[in-house]
Amino acid sequence: MLHALIIAIVGVIAIHDGFPDLFASGGVGDERALAPMLGAAFSIAVLLAVFAHCAVWMSGRRLARTGDASALRNAERAIKIARIAAVFSYGWLVLSVGFLDVTRRTLGDWVLLDEAVVIAPTLLVFIAGWWSMYPIDKRLHEAGLIARLDDGRPVSPMPGRFSFVLDRVRHDLLLLLAPIGLILAWSETVVLLLGEPRAGVMGVATDDWRYVAAPWLQLLGAVVILVCAPLVIRLLWRTVPLGQGPIRNRLSALCERQGVKFRNILVWKTHGLMINGAVLGFWGPIRYVLLTDALLESLPEEQVEAVMAHEVGHVRRGHMPWLLAAMIMGLGMASTVMTLLSEGVLWVVDAMGYPTTMTSSVLEVATLLIAVIVGLLTFGWVSRRFERQADAFAVTHISGLTRLNEPGEGLVCTPDAADAMAGALESVANLNHIAKRRWTWRHGSIRGRQQEIGFLIGHAIDELPIDSLCFAIKWLVVIGFVLMGLLGVVAMLIQGVL
Repeated sequence: MLHALIIAIVGVIAIHDGFPDLFASGGVGDERALAPMLGAAFSIAVLLAVFAHCAVWMSGRRLARTGDASALRNAERAIKIARIAAVFSYGWLVLSVGFLDVTRRTLGDWVLLDEAVVIAPTLLVFIAGWWSMYPIDKRLHEAGLIARLDDGRPVSPMPGRFSFVLDRVRHDLLLLLAPIGLILAWSETVVLLLGEPRAGVMGVATDDWRYVAAPWLQLLGAVVILVCAPLVIRLLWRTVPLGQGPIRNRLSALCERQGVKFRNILVWKTHGLMINGAVLGFWGPIRYVLLTDALLESLPEEQVEAVMAHEVGHVRRGHMPWLLAAMIMGLGMASTVMTLLSEGVLWVVDAMGYPTTMTSSVLEVATLLIAVIVGLLTFGWVSRRFERQADAFAVTHISGLTRLNEPGEGLVCTPDAADAMAGALESVANLNHIAKRRWTWRHGSIRGRQQEIGFLIGHAIDELPIDSLCFAIKWLVVIGFVLMGLLGVVAMLIQGVL
């Protein structure tokens, strides 16, 4: 949910800048209006933060008194409601009141400065939520100390409140904001140096090379930033190389058997508060494998290997580029279909003798909103299937599948392999205090994934249903792009561009 809200924050600015005539400043022309607008924005943010803090405080007292796990869910729900409300109020201030316009007129359209000012109150609500949750997280951490001591596992001290919040900002907020901010900064820099693209063929003037080069430079910079994002994230997160030893040897052998190249295996330092793993990077020379300190300290070696195999499965099956392609296809297909429908609506409005200017602007905004919704729905649905395939890949790896004997004819998914992956998910849920039935947009529920893993036992590795489904998804993405191109040509013919 947090990442979706961050995308929504950036999307509001994109909508505002994409349709300047529709989202004007509402006649607010006095630069002195910035002070009351900032006051209103921060007042709303403080009220929402206080609401969430009071709800979390009451839930914390109930959790301490009764031990009822529903109190934890109530606290998380209160923070979620406050964050959603903060994003909606931010959207209202930017699109209806002219917050961004007044900020730019007062401070100037500096690179990222105006955007940082308008989103600061919303980010305050996000950060305040972690500040409010600290006592509950601390209590949960302390409650598990005896169990960790009994199991002979290392015990990490709970960080202070400031360090806890800073870690959440670095790990959760900056994961998306950092690369998005760099892309926006690069895009604005190109515009400042070369000028804003003007009307012309396909929206770009052809009489000056600068206006032709600007969008291509923006696109090239965005691609470079996305490719190099792992280097930035590694600097933002606290990471150290995994030292030499049995675990590193085992994990390095896993990558070698599966033919996956990486720059380094890193320990992701989280004060022992997070059980997680990740693979960052599209390209081997700047690809990093990250495993949290708590994962390495808490899980047995076979479960650590299962988590690592799951992450390697994302790389081997090309999930990251295909997931991005699926979202773009969903966005583009919805946009193209809505464009065709909009042309029909405008034809009807014009035939009835009504002006089409306002209708056209409303339809453009509706097209953008529907395209974003469809893109996010596509992203979530495909992501959950890819997670299941990565789970299955981990099971097949432990069952004996390697790059050399793929597709694994004659091999079957063994109970021990399924137990290792399902057990790793169980450990992640228990140690992260996650309800196994809790459903998330990108991953589904842990209980559902464990059930899917159980169904794999005894299945031939080269005939897994989830592999067939993901193969079909990739073909659908390709077909979708072809169909989107054909519909795009039709739309341009209707609009008279071709």
